[in-house]
Amino acid sequence: MIELILEDLKKNFTESGAGGITSIKAGVGMSYSVALPQEERTDFFTYEFQRRGSKITIKSKESSAQSY
Repeated sequence: MIELILEDLKKNFTESGAGGITSIKAGVGMSYSVALPQEERTDFFTYEFQRRGSKITIKSKESSAQSY
């Protein structure tokens, strides 16, 4: 699942402000939250995954930001 997160961020997240991922945390069930610091805020992404047979895919992704 972490590989899917990294692939998605590489493909879809173009704002590389302060330098990388500060955390990837496992949530409830098949979810993970990711924090990416920017110059005056931190962007957060929450990923939810689903399993279909032996394949795991991203079911949803929500984003939010916290300003400083």
